[in-house]
Amino acid sequence: MGRNTFLRVFSFALLLLLSACSSAQQESAALPAVAQKIKPGAARLPELGALPQGQGSPLRTASGVLHELLLQPPVRSSGSGVVYANETLELDPAAAGGMAFAVFELYDFPADDSIRAERVLCSAQGSYFLAFSDYSGKRWSLSQLTDTATVSLGEGLEFYNKQGSMYVAVLAVDGPLEVNSLRVETSLDLPNSGYDEREENDNASGAQQLPQQPFIGFKGSLGAGGYDGDVIDYFSFDAEEHEQINIDLSYPGDANFTMSLSRPDSSATLISDENGNPGSRNINVGLKAGHYTLKVQGEAGSGDYLLGISSSFPDYTELEPNDNDLQANSLGAELEISGAVGPGSYDNDSTDYFSIEAAEGEVVSFNLAYASGTGNLSLALLTPEGQQLYKDSLANPGLRSFSWGLHAGTSLLVVKAEVGHGTYTLSAERNDPGYGELENNDKFSEAQQLPALPLNGLSASVGVFGYDGDDNDYFRFACQDGDIITAQLTYDNGTGTLGMRLYDEDESVAASSIDANPGSRTLVQGLRGGDCYVKVEALEGGSDYTLSLSRTHPGYGETEENDTRPTADLLPAMPFSGYLASVGASGYDGDVTDYFTFDALNQEQFSISMAYDEGPSTVTLSLLNSAGQIVYDDSDGNPGLRQFDWTLKAGSYFLKLTATDGLSDCDLAMSRTQLTLSEQEDNDSRPAAMQLPALPVSNFTGHCGFFGYDGDVDDYYFVNIEAPQSLGASLTYDPLAGNIRLTLLDGSGASLDSDTSGNSGVRGVSAAVTPGTYYLRVQCSSGGADYTMDVS
Repeated sequence: MGRNTFLRVFSFALLLLLSACSSAQQESAALPAVAQKIKPGAARLPELGALPQGQGSPLRTASGVLHELLLQPPVRSSGSGVVYANETLELDPAAAGGMAFAVFELYDFPADDSIRAERVLCSAQGSYFLAFSDYSGKRWSLSQLTDTATVSLGEGLEFYNKQGSMYVAVLAVDGPLEVNSLRVETSLDLPNSGYDEREENDNASGAQQLPQQPFIGFKGSLGAGGYDGDVIDYFSFDAEEHEQINIDLSYPGDANFTMSLSRPDSSATLISDENGNPGSRNINVGLKAGHYTLKVQGEAGSGDYLLGISSSFPDYTELEPNDNDLQANSLGAELEISGAVGPGSYDNDSTDYFSIEAAEGEVVSFNLAYASGTGNLSLALLTPEGQQLYKDSLANPGLRSFSWGLHAGTSLLVVKAEVGHGTYTLSAERNDPGYGELENNDKFSEAQQLPALPLNGLSASVGVFGYDGDDNDYFRFACQDGDIITAQLTYDNGTGTLGMRLYDEDESVAASSIDANPGSRTLVQGLRGGDCYVKVEALEGGSDYTLSLSRTHPGYGETEENDTRPTADLLPAMPFSGYLASVGASGYDGDVTDYFTFDALNQEQFSISMAYDEGPSTVTLSLLNSAGQIVYDDSDGNPGLRQFDWTLKAGSYFLKLTATDGLSDCDLAMSRTQLTLSEQEDNDSRPAAMQLPALPVSNFTGHCGFFGYDGDVDDYYFVNIEAPQSLGASLTYDPLAGNIRLTLLDGSGASLDSDTSGNSGVRGVSAAVTPGTYYLRVQCSSGGADYTMDVS
């Protein structure tokens, strides 16, 4: 059945009395006919008395006026049964000279319609009354508003005139009134607008029978503003055994409607959709034969909705009951079966059991596909004794899958509804595992010999639930001295946690991975020559796995043993780069220190850099003189990179690589530059001072410091002055390398000016001088640095 609806329109009229004469004359020509009949003073409408006032009225006795006029073009609603006035009206009795009111007209009602119910809701701030046109008594019907802003009108009263108009007056009392909105809700028996829903269907006993499936576009309406004003509609339909029913509901996106389905023999909800996509709800469920009740409920908002129902028969191959291990269905030769599980499915169980027979070590791939929109299903594998080997409940929604190596005999599969219900297809595929593992290989003495590397994709199994039931697999392979071995292990971390270790020929651990990257492990390690080992171990659970090994030979420039200064390797001629060495307790040579040596000419500057992998290790780089004393040590530089520039005296020097943590290959690079300094040694005292060229002198270069190529901390210079003048000197240096002081001395060695402040890298002195000899003293108080000096 359909429902009646109608279109309502508000036209808002309010008059402002600027003066009793001029305002009324000025506005009257522009007013619609109905508004022209409302005069300032005691407002009257055809066949109605004046608005209540005076003796016995709760209103003030002053004459009523239309305080403000606001005309809007007609606006029609969409048949929701609700008409709104959203304009803001400001009514001030004092400003109007007394009582103030505004009259609203509702029009276009079919003549002679009877009123079943009527409600008027007014949202306002201030004290006010509502008055309604009552043509049965030819009067205004006054309703006082106190705690509620809703007025319900009685039945049988004539609120509409013959022209199909109704009038509502809002009257201000005792002060200013602001009307924010006016809403009228009505239920009238007006012509049908094509609804398929019939009333009353607001409870289960009055549920409306739906047409035979399939159908689409069944039309209804819900909400306080719906044509029947209800928020619940009930429908019923019949289902056959195993019938899969799909129900779709669509509704306005600004509302919230829900659906629920009940069994014929119970008021309890079988299944519902309360959290689906805005504007739509869906129920998909397999049912037993019987009569069902569908409830559509408006949770928020209102509007028309559309229902559609379709059905199918999935032809289940599952045989009930199969709800425990003793009643398990057999996965036969077809290895595929369909079923349904979960509260709301046609058999209403939560678990289905199946059995499968396997040969020893046979790997079987299991797949469970289901509609994830109705529930969440899991798939578990059990031993015949009921011990769970694996459970997939967190994989991709709508799909559960895994592979497992089985012992000979019977294993069990369990499909369980974790949430909701679902129709599913369970399938299995038998595979030849192609294991490359040879048992027993559970310890060093039983290690399986691998072929010559590279080895790609050796298949094996480990763990308490693996088909061979062991926790450790050992493999042996041949290695040349300095080979870098890359070992890769992949496994299903959903069934267990596996670890991997590499061992030198003495069975000592060279590298291990037992906690990082679940499901995938990679080790890269340099090893000594001989028989080496790789071990795969089950840390938790178990899994099939794939093992691959490859080798690279890096071409180390280092030759062992170079672990002391007397055995240091000689570095090649400079410049060079890419000189490769290995250092660390687990490096292929097993040392933590490597020494290299080179010779320097006097005043040569060397640029030295070393790059290494800072991930597994920390390596420091030190420069030593021929006596083994440290000239420079880089242990705090950028991780993965050590570099510095240093100027040396003639002699032999050493580079020392030290692994303070882990191990790494190290890439060395060096270059050399012969410097020409302006300073001439020895100038380490005032008697040995070097004479500067004729003034001014620019960019004069020198070096002082404990570790400088000349190893002194004092440089002296002198200049002869022939006439009175100002003598000054400025000096710049690298403050990170050392700290330099600059002093200007007279002929007797007395200080005229001195600059010894902090590590700014700039020094300057000056003084007024007379003819004579003057000295500049450059003194290094810490470290050592090159400097540049200007004198004028």
